Amino acid sequence: MDKIAVISLMILSPFALYFGFRWRNASWKKWVEAWLEKEGLQGEVIPAFMPPLRLWLNNRKGDFWCQVKFEDGTQRWARARRGLFGQGAVELLD
Repeated sequence: MDKIAVISLMILSPFALYFGFRWRNASWKKWVEAWLEKEGLQGEVIPAFMPPLRLWLNNRKGDFWCQVKFEDGTQRWARARRGLFGQGAVELLD
């Protein structure tokens, strides 16, 4: 019985990780879109795995990085951080 459980976990864990990361990215994307709407900015959120090195050096575990493409065609990097009790901040970086 133990071998079956181990084999099942080995087979199912990559799928759980994949869908977990997809769910995390979707929730962060919605949060950044809501922030853009609250600030009165019009833009499209493009999730990204890792920003350029000059920005990534200030990274913190749990940060969500994305690019925001504005209506005029400019793109800026955004870093979203959630704090305690649901508070957080989004920073637009160049």
